[in-house]
Amino acid sequence: MQQTSVIDEAESIVREMINEIQNIPEKAISSGLLTGLSGHLLFLWHAGKFLPEQVSESLFNRHLSEMEVVDHTKPFGMSFGIGITGIAWLYETFLQDQTDSYQPEFNQNTDILVQQYLEQVSDSTDIEYVLGVSGIAVYLARRNRCRQALGCSELLISVLQRQAHFLDESSCAWSTPPSSIYRFNKDNNNPEFNLGLAHGVPAVLAALIALHDGLTQQKATAAKLLNAGCNWLLAQRQDPQKYGCYFGNVAEKLSQSRLGWCYGDLTIALTLFRAGHLLQRDDLIGAATEICLHASHRTLEQSFVQDAAICHGIAGLALSFRLLSEYCTHPQIKLAEQFWHNELLTLYRTQGLKGFYRFGEEEGQPTYLEDASLLNGYAGIGLYLLTTLGQNADWTEALLLQ
Repeated sequence: MQQTSVIDEAESIVREMINEIQNIPEKAISSGLLTGLSGHLLFLWHAGKFLPEQVSESLFNRHLSEMEVVDHTKPFGMSFGIGITGIAWLYETFLQDQTDSYQPEFNQNTDILVQQYLEQVSDSTDIEYVLGVSGIAVYLARRNRCRQALGCSELLISVLQRQAHFLDESSCAWSTPPSSIYRFNKDNNNPEFNLGLAHGVPAVLAALIALHDGLTQQKATAAKLLNAGCNWLLAQRQDPQKYGCYFGNVAEKLSQSRLGWCYGDLTIALTLFRAGHLLQRDDLIGAATEICLHASHRTLEQSFVQDAAICHGIAGLALSFRLLSEYCTHPQIKLAEQFWHNELLTLYRTQGLKGFYRFGEEEGQPTYLEDASLLNGYAGIGLYLLTTLGQNADWTEALLLQ
C-alpha cells in the first residue's frame, strides 16, 4: 500500500507540473534546452506519453511554434546548453520517436553548421559540456542512431585529440582555457583541469563514450583518448576519509566537493562505469563501485544540497543513483536512491511546488526562485519522476548520463 501511495503521489506531482509548464508565457523565456523552452517541451513530450489526456496538443504545438531562432554566430550559439545543437537534439528526439515518418533531412542544415563550426574551432575553445565543444557530441550521437552526421563525429574526435594534454602515452586531460566563465582561477594562464561532469574532463570522457558507436576512421583514436583520460582521472583521487569525497572540483586542489550532477563523485562514478564496460576495463568498474558506494552514505548535510534541481539538487542525486543501480547491484545504491527520492517528496509534502524552487540570488540576497527549466526547475524534476513511473530514461543522454 505504501509503495502504491508513493507512485500515486509522484503522478500527482507530474500532473501539477504539466499544468504549470503548459501555462508559462513562451515569449518570456529563451529557447535553450537546459534553461529554456526546449527543456519544457522535452518534459511535456515525455509526460504526454504517460498522461496523454493531461498534455494539450494544441498548447504543445503553440509552444513549439513560438520557439525563437537562435543565431549561431553569437557567443555560444552552437552550444548544446543554450544554442542550436541542444534545440536540434530535441527535434531529433521528436523525429526519431516517429519511426514511420523519420525525416533525416530535417536537421541537415544543423549538420552543416556543426561541421563549419568544428572546422574553425581554435585550441583555446572551451571543451566543457554546457557551452563548449563536448556538448555537441550529444546531438551528434543522437543523429548517429540513424546514420546521420557521421563525418561531424569524426571531426569532433579530431578536435578533442588536438586539445588533449598528454602527460605521457597513457594519460591525458583537457584544460579549461583562461577565457572560460567556468574557470576557477582567473588570475593566471596556467593549465586548469576541471573535474566536474558539467564543465570538465568527465564531460569529454562522456562525449567520447557517446560518439563511439558512430565512428569508423577515428574509433581507435577515440578509444585511446578515453583510456588515457580515464587513467588521468583515476590519478586525481584523494583520500575520502580526509576530504569526504574522492574528487575535488579541480585537479591538484584537494578539497571537499558537493554531491551533484554537475560536480562530484556521483556522476564521475557513472562515467567510469560506462567507460569501463565500453573498454572492458575491470579497474574502472572496480573504482566506480568504490566511489559510488562511498557517495551513497553521504547525508543531506554532507552533500551540500540546497534545492531539488537536477543540476546540484535532490532530483539529480536520486536520478544518478537510479542510473548507477544498473551498474552496481549492491543494495546500498537502491537505498540511496530511495533516500533521495523520499527527500524530494518531503519537499513537496511540506511546501507544494514551492519546495522545488531553485536556490539563487535576488538583489544580492540568497533566496529561492521559481524555475521551470530542465537543469534547475520543474521540467528536470518532472522528467526524473516520470522515470520512477516507468517511463523511458533515454532523455538522460542530454545530461551525459547515458
